[in-house]
Amino acid sequence: MTRVNFRLNYEVSQKRKFEQFLEKYGRELGLPLNDLTVERYWKIKEQFQASFWIRLDSESAEGAVFQMLLWANRLSSSGWSIIGPHGDKNLAFECIYSDNEPHNPLKWAHLEFEEE
Repeated sequence: MTRVNFRLNYEVSQKRKFEQFLEKYGRELGLPLNDLTVERYWKIKEQFQASFWIRLDSESAEGAVFQMLLWANRLSSSGWSIIGPHGDKNLAFECIYSDNEPHNPLKWAHLEFEEE
């Protein structure tokens, strides 16, 4: 099984607003956000951090990378740094997002491909 691990930081005063954003994101993808946890981010008290994973059903490395990029784009259409893809036998690929604009509540995101 392959999966994509997500960590998102969201600046909001109420945890429920972030949970609503995550529910909407899951509905848009049409996929469950597995093992979802949402906690106040210990470094920045104005932010909450969510962790979850999504199963990735892709036959090829190219398909896996493309799917991750689609999922990242659903969170934000710009501002991503890409690491990879690289690796001969095992695919390594990450998407990292960092935004300091005051009107955007999504402040940081990390998507990482994982083969099990």
